Amino acid sequence: MQLERSLKVEALKMVTMRSPWIMASILCIGMLALGVMDGIGIAQVGLDATPETHPGLAEPIGPLEYIGTELLSTGQVLLVIVGAILGAAEYRHHQLRTTFLDTTSRLSVLVTKWVVSLVFMVVISFIAAWLTFVGVQLGLGDVGLSPASLSTTTWRLIAGSVLGWTVLGLISQAVAMLCKTAIVPIVVLVPLGFGLGELLAGVWKPMRFFPTTVGNALYASPVHPSDVGISQAIIVLSIWLVIVLGATIVVLTRRDVGARG
Repeated sequence: MQLERSLKVEALKMVTMRSPWIMASILCIGMLALGVMDGIGIAQVGLDATPETHPGLAEPIGPLEYIGTELLSTGQVLLVIVGAILGAAEYRHHQLRTTFLDTTSRLSVLVTKWVVSLVFMVVISFIAAWLTFVGVQLGLGDVGLSPASLSTTTWRLIAGSVLGWTVLGLISQAVAMLCKTAIVPIVVLVPLGFGLGELLAGVWKPMRFFPTTVGNALYASPVHPSDVGISQAIIVLSIWLVIVLGATIVVLTRRDVGARG
């Protein structure tokens, strides 16, 4: 009964919060727009274009079903921001403290919050990733795939995006709850997701197993291969998620969470 009540409360909070939905709308619309622009640009130079035939290209055009994967790291970063906003919002108007005072189990409260966030992030991630590839194929026009029937490979990339983005979003939310601010996960995870992580991985090998870098491995393309396999990436991301959520549970169930003011 307590769990059912908590789920209803958290679901209501999620539905009525404005900032996550605004960010989710920006994510979906932005990824669609980026996909269309990417597809139009590739259609203009041709699918067989290479840096030799078109000096403006930094690399060859990848296989048709993989076109658009280079945009997915942007979606990952935006979902990190969504997670950070959700985590920091728990301290607005003393929400987390009030909720803890109204329950006999802080653990059930935290689990309920993450379950609701999980559902929200999975849905938003799927829509945004799907719109990315749909936008690419629309931009490609006649040379592209039918947006209504994407290839099996493309659907696998969408599934990988949903998994990677959702895990990063939950990690970001938990870190924001631990630090009582959205700034920490944004400052740490956003630059790493925008390419800094890949750069550091080339200098320091263990950086390959940082969440943002591992997340990119789930939708790697032949043009941008990853040193981490998909199965290995899923295992590593699961370990990171368990560690971060576990640390959050330990800290928030033992201290007076207070409020930011």
